[in-house]
Amino acid sequence: MKNIFTKIATGAVTSTALSVAIAVDVPTASAASLFIANHGFEETILEEGGYTYREPIPGWQIYDPNNLFANGNSNYSVFNAVEASYPGGIVAEGNNVGAIFLANEVGSGVAGFSQILGDVLTAGKAYTLKVNIGDPFPDEYTGEGFPGYAVQLLAGGQVIAEDFNTQSFNPGTFITSTVSYTASANDNYLGQALEIRLLNVLTGTGKEVNFDNVRLDATSVPEPTSIFGLLGLGAFGAVSAFKKKRTSSQRG
Repeated sequence: MKNIFTKIATGAVTSTALSVAIAVDVPTASAASLFIANHGFEETILEEGGYTYREPIPGWQIYDPNNLFANGNSNYSVFNAVEASYPGGIVAEGNNVGAIFLANEVGSGVAGFSQILGDVLTAGKAYTLKVNIGDPFPDEYTGEGFPGYAVQLLAGGQVIAEDFNTQSFNPGTFITSTVSYTASANDNYLGQALEIRLLNVLTGTGKEVNFDNVRLDATSVPEPTSIFGLLGLGAFGAVSAFKKKRTSSQRG
């Protein structure tokens, strides 16, 4: 009897192991990079230290809901960063950065760049938005401190995920802001155009925030129901195999 039940248990375990292996053997998700126009602000050709002043920036629109640029001292620009701003002349990508310079009082509001993408929010996609944020070394223009930043991912004009000033860093350096969002099958904003906003939020002293190397990946994620369905099928197979072996042993 011991040998019979040992064989039955072994058969059941083998069947279960096979079923679990089948259940987890799903295609490996791969990330697709979504197109972002002028993602590194490099389309404006500038000499070292050069910058634009309130000029149109290819691919990007100005977002100014609080009318902060009515202050003539505030500015949006593309800046070819120099060593004085970033010691060693190191920027996140290429030579240029997008710059939002606000001479307004702390707490006055937010302003920055926005871009509506050609892609829409799609069910079963996990989105990862990454942006390099720079705090230029203080000078007579930017002053001491850092005004704070926000990176937002939107769908249909509604913010669905953001990084609102969660990181701190030393002047003259960049950090990477990461924003993540997964769209479910019943998401309210499915089919709506995706949008990116890069903001100076004026929550602290200092005037300028730099943005660079904006990228957005979309990764397909398996539906949980399909995985559990496979697991259930595997369990059913294991039980069936166990019953067949027990019946066979009893007859023998």
